[in-house]
Amino acid sequence: MGRKRTPPQYAVDARGSYVPAEATAWDNDRIESETAEMTERGEDTADHPVHRYYAGKTRFDLDALDTIGGMQCRVREYLNQDEPEIWCFRRLRADEWPVVQQYVASELHYKAAQTAFRWCFTGVAGCPVALEAPLDSKGLQAVYDLDPEIVRNVGAAALSYSNPLRYEEKKASGS
Repeated sequence: MGRKRTPPQYAVDARGSYVPAEATAWDNDRIESETAEMTERGEDTADHPVHRYYAGKTRFDLDALDTIGGMQCRVREYLNQDEPEIWCFRRLRADEWPVVQQYVASELHYKAAQTAFRWCFTGVAGCPVALEAPLDSKGLQAVYDLDPEIVRNVGAAALSYSNPLRYEEKKASGS
């Protein structure tokens, strides 16, 4: 069993950044090699920095400090391109949060993600479609036409990013 992990150290004011899992920018050979090593050591591969990033443990901060094999790293170090596709977003505002949570409570998860995506989108780098924030209906349709999963995945990331601090995060920040 692996040792107890501490939460990644991310900047509270960092914008959220989402790199699609299927993006060619990821150094998949390195990720696969490290997760295989983790398996050999009996560690949970869910503790790999990239997996923790997708689980929202870094609050989608590509520059959050994390560890693997006792060494510090940042998720950004797993990107092997100068211009990866990075979808950026902000936190939901206090007046937006209850609206999105009502969709979640009603099990309208795609509507919740779509609303969070539209409200929280701040920009994208490395994307073949030119988009400007705030997204209007035409912009949202352009993203949907490009890849409907982007709307779902970035919206879900924005929701996770907007959640209140977890216990271990409060403890790590001294709150």
